[in-house]
Amino acid sequence: MSRRHIHDAVITSYEVRSKLREIELHIEFSHPDIGTEYSLIVFQGVEGYHLHSDSFGSIILDIETVPAACILKDFGAEIAESYYWSGAFGAWAAKLETAADLLEKRNVHGFLISSSIGLSGWILASTMTVLPA
Repeated sequence: MSRRHIHDAVITSYEVRSKLREIELHIEFSHPDIGTEYSLIVFQGVEGYHLHSDSFGSIILDIETVPAACILKDFGAEIAESYYWSGAFGAWAAKLETAADLLEKRNVHGFLISSSIGLSGWILASTMTVLPA
């Protein structure tokens, strides 16, 4: 099986499966030497996310794994406001002072999605897996 490429892959679609607490990014990577490779990036055990700026052809620069505490530090105000207005993310978001410990106990990591063009954001989830599509 070939190595799954993320850098410079185009996001062809994405799906949020609320009931399953999963997010799937459908991507394709084209290169003259290897042809086109289709993959799924699957995040499971999702506790929260914020994806924005989809350009209907977004190109991934990187997906960086960070401690959940980094997401809370960098996006805590946004998380708190979303929780205040809509109850977003669930009970852990009500008290950000203890959220990092709770998420760590649940084995939740942060994933920062950056792009060359388009969609970026963050996901708090237990796992990220790249699979052939």
